[in-house]
Amino acid sequence: MTDEVAELLLASQPVDPAEADRLAEIRAAWDQYGEAMLVRSTFLPGHLTASAVVWSADDRTVALVWHEALQRWLQPGGHIEPDDADLEAAARREVEEEVGATELISLGIVDLDVHVIPPNPRKNEPAHRHYDIRFGFRVAGPVWRTPGVRWVTPAEIRAVETDDSVVRLVERVSRR
Repeated sequence: MTDEVAELLLASQPVDPAEADRLAEIRAAWDQYGEAMLVRSTFLPGHLTASAVVWSADDRTVALVWHEALQRWLQPGGHIEPDDADLEAAARREVEEEVGATELISLGIVDLDVHVIPPNPRKNEPAHRHYDIRFGFRVAGPVWRTPGVRWVTPAEIRAVETDDSVVRLVERVSRR
């Protein structure tokens, strides 16, 4: 997966100056820490994560997942696991686990984000960064009713308890 990440970061074309800054930060961290960023326990400076904006089959709503520790609605996603073939496979696995959708159409990479995760004393984890590669998927089959999942329209996203990066993600993909 190391080569794939390096190629992905080299090929990424930011859509605006803010994303260019995020991409530069991700590239700099990757250049310095490399493969260690694929490991969840890498806290200095942080590690790669994979997440997704998931559109319903009718393209009207997106899935959000309640994040208990952060107390807000976020896009599904999470840490890279050793069995993940690549970053998109990690995002797809997270969608399957968190949303209950297994038949998905890939929209590719749709956003890059860097955010700080606060310390978690319960897990003895310091504050660290998540370098999040965000993919898009459209549901192509059934979705199981999964607790803690909410489907919202792009028009509703600003009224949801979420953060600016999720609003940006949903609004960016809804304009495509």
